[in-house]
Amino acid sequence: MQQLPLNKKKFKIQWFNVINNLILIIMAFLCLYPFIYILSLSLSSGLAINRGSVSLYPIGVTFVNFKVIINNPMFMRSLFNSIILTVVGVLWTTGMTVIMAYPMSKPIKGGKVVSTMVLITMLFSAGLIPNYIWINTLKLTNTFFALWLPSAVNVFNLLLVRAFFRELPKELEDAARIDGCDGFQMFVKIVIP
Repeated sequence: MQQLPLNKKKFKIQWFNVINNLILIIMAFLCLYPFIYILSLSLSSGLAINRGSVSLYPIGVTFVNFKVIINNPMFMRSLFNSIILTVVGVLWTTGMTVIMAYPMSKPIKGGKVVSTMVLITMLFSAGLIPNYIWINTLKLTNTFFALWLPSAVNVFNLLLVRAFFRELPKELEDAARIDGCDGFQMFVKIVIP
């Protein structure tokens, strides 16, 4: 059996790749460390936490901390609030953005003025105090609507959706009109899906 000659090329270290990978590993560790630390704290005993001896790995592993949190009645209420705020907020924001973007994508009289006014709100926002005064005037403090109403339309998302609607072929809407769709049916059955 004949042995093939080995390729005698020297292995050259590419220092850029080595340094780049080291920097990326350090950055990944720095990004993950807070999560690892919180997980270590949650699994450690109260004595180890109070002494300050917990760093990267848990000391005196216990699940009592999780039991205390789950048995707290405010935990379930907070979890419920988070789910409601997220689900309704996403549906509300998406719905309002789509409803506003569709007419803006059509060539209508005064459309450029409306687009300019919307764009100005993206560049210059009122700020926190005027938003609070507005919510307080509407008597919406301490309600979910105080979180949903100010974020009803995100201007950047509005511009993206409007650009998407403008790219839809006009023939698609013409075919829907010939089939008997009115504007609302066309919006719901043709444009949205």
